[in-house]
Amino acid sequence: MSRYQTVIQFYNDIEKNFNVENWQLNGVDVWPLIRIFSGFPLTIQVPEASHVQAFSDSNDFPVLSDLLSNRDSHIDAFFLFDSIGRSRLNNVWYHRLIEPWIESLEKIGIRAVSLEYNQFNVHQQPVKSETYSLTRFFKSVSEQPIDEVDVSFDTRLLESIGREYEKKFPESSFFPDLPKLMKWVSEIKRNSEMMKALLSKYKAKIVFMVNSANLSSMAWALAARELNIPSVEIQHGVLGEIIYKQWSNVPQKGFNTMPFYYWCWSEEEAESVNLWAVETGIAKGIAGGNLWNELWKNDESEIVKSYDKQLTHMNDSRYHILLTLQPLYGLDDWTDNLPDWVLSAIAKSPDAWLWHVRYHPQMLGRFHQEATEMNKKLEPLIKANKIEVEKATAEPLMALLKKTDIHITAFSSSVVEAAEFGVPSIVLHPNANRFFAEQFKTGLVFKAETTNELLDAVLRIKKQKNLAKTIPRINERQDSQTILNKLIYPEEATVLKNHLCHERQYHDIKGSLAKVLYIDGYYELLTEKYKHSNDVNEVFWSGIAYNALGNDRLSFKLLDQLTTLGAVDSNLSIMEFNQVVKLYVYFNHHNYISQRDRVGVCIMRYLERNRGAIGWYIKILFDHEQYKPIIRWFSDDPHPDCCYYVGRAFIREERYMEARGPLLSYLREVENSNDPWLLGRKDVYKASALFYLGELYLRTEEKRRAAECFAECKRISQKPHRKAEEYLMMLEEEKRD
Repeated sequence: MSRYQTVIQFYNDIEKNFNVENWQLNGVDVWPLIRIFSGFPLTIQVPEASHVQAFSDSNDFPVLSDLLSNRDSHIDAFFLFDSIGRSRLNNVWYHRLIEPWIESLEKIGIRAVSLEYNQFNVHQQPVKSETYSLTRFFKSVSEQPIDEVDVSFDTRLLESIGREYEKKFPESSFFPDLPKLMKWVSEIKRNSEMMKALLSKYKAKIVFMVNSANLSSMAWALAARELNIPSVEIQHGVLGEIIYKQWSNVPQKGFNTMPFYYWCWSEEEAESVNLWAVETGIAKGIAGGNLWNELWKNDESEIVKSYDKQLTHMNDSRYHILLTLQPLYGLDDWTDNLPDWVLSAIAKSPDAWLWHVRYHPQMLGRFHQEATEMNKKLEPLIKANKIEVEKATAEPLMALLKKTDIHITAFSSSVVEAAEFGVPSIVLHPNANRFFAEQFKTGLVFKAETTNELLDAVLRIKKQKNLAKTIPRINERQDSQTILNKLIYPEEATVLKNHLCHERQYHDIKGSLAKVLYIDGYYELLTEKYKHSNDVNEVFWSGIAYNALGNDRLSFKLLDQLTTLGAVDSNLSIMEFNQVVKLYVYFNHHNYISQRDRVGVCIMRYLERNRGAIGWYIKILFDHEQYKPIIRWFSDDPHPDCCYYVGRAFIREERYMEARGPLLSYLREVENSNDPWLLGRKDVYKASALFYLGELYLRTEEKRRAAECFAECKRISQKPHRKAEEYLMMLEEEKRD
């Protein structure tokens, strides 16, 4: 049994033996979170916590505040997606997975708006459709602590499965413990509440998403489901088993953190979803086609004509080879986006071959360093006129495929898109065996894993001049507008049956806008809008906004109301913990001692009620630089998380001798713990403690001890610990001097 089959079998066995369809925290179905976020990294190498989005802020788009303040009466459809995926069409950035659907909806009288979050630090302007950024809001929510959680299942089962996971896959630490799961659910719930307010304001009829396997999209699916609005995921690549296939224990109404419909490119892919989804009576795979590809098949299209003229350098007699790169994180056992044997093949190829090297969009944002390194490696081949990079990366993939003779990639889903244009592909990475089994059978895809194999494969395809004509093309599908119409107006459906309640329950936006206005920096608008409000949360955000504007008098006047004797407990119980900490920080900074102490008492009561997740809450205090309160409140608390943050707080306060005891206590506790959740995570926590002990010893001039801590931290870290490496290099240089 292959590793991939072993992983699938592991999760199917759990689904068979446990009632995972009933596992909920605060009404949120958590089995999809557990399976996807712990299983996907086992099937393909991914960045740590890739599902936990690291948002990059951008002021280029209107923000959530603008959308919530908009006076428009309705928006029928919303699209949620990451900024990655746009192509530049005549100086406008056009999202290949969104714009064709928006245009199809407009043709049937449906107004649609795009909601973008910037996860990969990609900034592209101007864009085609009406777009709003949710990045600031999502980032703010991701930084908030755990909510109190109602658990509907025996969490000892989760611990038991976690232990089996650690035994079966000892190299992985992705299986979530209960606090981690609680954190994810808290984030999903907070986001979904805002999304319900947004969808309710505009009485939306349908929502779309590009990737359902992240917390933001799961919140989107939950919000739509609770409002009885159909949700649709648009296929964006090859459908992997962990996320899209082989679910064997699904609730009758489907999981509320997954979409209702999966818009697939082909009948075969839709059928692979329906093998499990049809059993729910509600989820369904739809063979709607790839609308972006269909646009490029129309030779009469003005866009197609325009790019045919722009890519005249591909009209000559040379043999044009398109090489699409992928980020390094998915390329198991490769140390570069292109291994040396591929570069050797390019160097040895005839001068009549031109290689068009296309960087993955993520290599232009989050993984830009990989592009920088590739530029250095490719420079000699560029100078030798063997390869071209700039146009291959900048122009739309479909425009390139129309003029390409052969497509080569590690295992990108571009293989599927190339096939639709009659372009054969050569795959270079072993992972391709999992994704393109059907294409291998039809002779659509060739394999190469050495220099000679790659050159031979190109020559073999080149000799088969009629190969493209023999490649089976995907059949024409039902008109996309007809399908969309049936999804939006289920009462008219004759083919697609919608099991949603037709009477949609809308969600009140009151109380949501003040927080969003603050997050988006609209302080003047916020203070004006809520200047007469008595709502606790609106008073709080108005007071904090006045503080940001430098108006201390009005800021104190409002915030002091929240701590009035006799009302402080009831007021602060309505607020989120993050707000209460902000209130404490405000009074502490301005030296309002009695108000600060009242809030401090409430913080301690809150932590006593939520002791199981105390580390998350102390982290909020630490992130707000409340080092003295942490020391004052938790120095005598033996809880490991208290020791950890007390030690770090002592370091920040430059009380180095006092920091040593708590950090060493934390390190001993981790090493000696029999907690089942620590079985596969001990090294992670030990590495963190060792790093801060190393910093402590540096400051006390105990350099030998510091070097020992940094060296051990580096050794046991599951990924490169760059800061520890920097300290070690510094210590080595000092020793040489």
